[in-house]
Amino acid sequence: MLRAFLADVAQIADCACVTLWDERLGPLRLPRVDFVPIADRDLERTMFHRLAGECDASFVIAPEFDGILARRRRWVDEAGGRFVGCTADAIELCADKLRLARSLSERGIRTPKTVALDVQRRNPDPPFPIVVKPRDGAGSAHTFLVHDADELRRLPLPESGWPSEFVCQPFVAGTAISTAAIIADRGRVRVFPIGAQRLSDDGRFRYLGSEIPAGWSGTGGAIVDEPQLHQAAEDLARTIVEIIPGLAGYVGFDLVVPAAPPREPVLIEINPRLTTAYVGYRRLAEENLAERVLFPDRAAGEIRWRGGCVSFEPDGTTQYDES
Repeated sequence: MLRAFLADVAQIADCACVTLWDERLGPLRLPRVDFVPIADRDLERTMFHRLAGECDASFVIAPEFDGILARRRRWVDEAGGRFVGCTADAIELCADKLRLARSLSERGIRTPKTVALDVQRRNPDPPFPIVVKPRDGAGSAHTFLVHDADELRRLPLPESGWPSEFVCQPFVAGTAISTAAIIADRGRVRVFPIGAQRLSDDGRFRYLGSEIPAGWSGTGGAIVDEPQLHQAAEDLARTIVEIIPGLAGYVGFDLVVPAAPPREPVLIEINPRLTTAYVGYRRLAEENLAERVLFPDRAAGEIRWRGGCVSFEPDGTTQYDES
C-alpha cells in the first residue's frame, strides 16, 4: 500500500513527498520521494511531529487496532498539521467493533449483532456458528469461526496484552465483498467498484486477495455480478457516510452478500484508512487516485474506470485482464 500510494503521489506535478521508513527494510528507492529512516519508536514520534508540522498535509497508512491510527491522527493535530482522512472520533468508532455495531444497528444498517465476549467464562449470546474477533482488531488477526461451545472454550485467546477484549457475532455465510470511497468536503462521495474478496477456508478469515470488479461466483455460492447487488452495496456505503460524522478521505467497507435470501449486503467492518484494495483500484482507474485523495477539489465528476478486471495478492502483486 505504501509503495503504491507513494508512487502515485510522486506523479503529481506540484507535490513533493517525504515519508518515514523503518530502516530495517533497507533503503526506499522511489523517484521523487524522500524518506527518513527510523530506528525506534521514540525517533518515529519525534520525526512524525516535525514532518507533520512542516508539511502541507499528512496522509497516514496505519492499522486502527490498539489505537495506532487514532494516536497518529492526534499527533498531526498536536503538530498543527493537516490530516488527510477521518477525524479521531470517527477512527475510534470504526475501530471499536462493539460500539460501531450498536451505532449502525440503531440507525437501521444491516450488520451482524455484536456482543462482548467474556474471555474467562466464554459464554456467547448468539447461537452457533459464531465469529470471535478482537474488539479493536484489523487484518483478521485473532479472528476465529467457532462451531460450538467446546470449540469456543479451546480457543487460544490471549488474556493479557493486545488484544484484551473480544466480541462475537453470528456467522453470515455468503460471499465476501468490499468497496471503498473517497469522501470529500460538502458530502461528496465517490464509491469505487465492488470487489470480490478471497478469504482462507480454515476458519481464520485470512485475506488472500481480491478481484475487482466482482462478477463471478464466490464462496457460499452467492453470485455478485447482479447490478442490483452492486447498487445495494454502493447505496449502503453512501448511507454510512451520511450517518457517521467525520468519515473523510479514503475509507474501505467490508461486506457479505448472504447465501440465503434476502441477499442484501451486510456490513461487516469499516476501515477508516487506506486498504490493500488500493493496489487494485489504481490499476483500474484512468486517473491518479492519490491526487483524488489528497486534492479532491481538483477533480470533478465520477472517477473514470477502465474495462476489464484486476486481481491482486496481499503483497500487492497485481494482474490486469482487459477481456
